[in-house]
Amino acid sequence: MGEYDDAYLRELKKTPHNLTMISDAFNVQSESLIVSIASNKFINTPRILVVDYFDIISVTKEDQFPLLDVNFFDKYGRWIAIINQNQWYVDRKLVWDIEYKPKHLVIRCRPREISLDVKIIYDIVFIKGNLFFNGYKIEATDNDLFLGGKGAITLHGCTMMHSEVGIGIQTGRPLSFR
Repeated sequence: MGEYDDAYLRELKKTPHNLTMISDAFNVQSESLIVSIASNKFINTPRILVVDYFDIISVTKEDQFPLLDVNFFDKYGRWIAIINQNQWYVDRKLVWDIEYKPKHLVIRCRPREISLDVKIIYDIVFIKGNLFFNGYKIEATDNDLFLGGKGAITLHGCTMMHSEVGIGIQTGRPLSFR
């Protein structure tokens, strides 16, 4: 794979593609921020999924840009990556597969069974994927949100509006960050 020198990369940063091609930008034009996870809608609800008082998925909006916060843990409770206001911080020892197309971000760590798929369609932020927290699997398909794995808690077709927290779950397990 080819490498680019620092001068070339700095020049690219001066004129980002998404500033000149606004139709490709990761933004929403609507007044409300609508997030869809599986078939569940969160309207102006910033803290989408909170487990044991810890935010797993949050989405806020600044100007017209959704700001995504996601905490990535493996199934053993190890904190391995974070998206904080669209900035990606990661354990570089792990293998990550990241794809970005206009209005569509996919992050995968196949060996850890983790994935996140975020896209914007008609000003709605759609999220699906597989995450873990405190030993529990969180799986969002196109239709269902499974909390604690299939067969535990399933959410389908819910709408939360103007709430501080969309889904808040208590596992009863002590928090452990490794």
